[in-house]
Amino acid sequence: MEARYADASPAEMAEQGVCIICRDELRPADGATGRRAKRLACGHAFHLRCLRMWLERQQSCPTWCVRREIFLVFLDPADVG
Repeated sequence: MEARYADASPAEMAEQGVCIICRDELRPADGATGRRAKRLACGHAFHLRCLRMWLERQQSCPTWCVRREIFLVFLDPADVG
């Protein structure tokens, strides 16, 4: 899991604000908390510990997002611009 998902950057954490799994603030990890944030392919970030627990139960992004590429399969290529 450490290598599979990229670390969330400080800018990504600031933009998202909170981990929607635990509702705690996303902030760069420090030695005291050790709460690292990872980014999924869809761009959403979560605390590593929270994401690990979530993915043990569900194999999808906790925000229930659908990546744009999935929709493109169903669209007429002429409509995609």
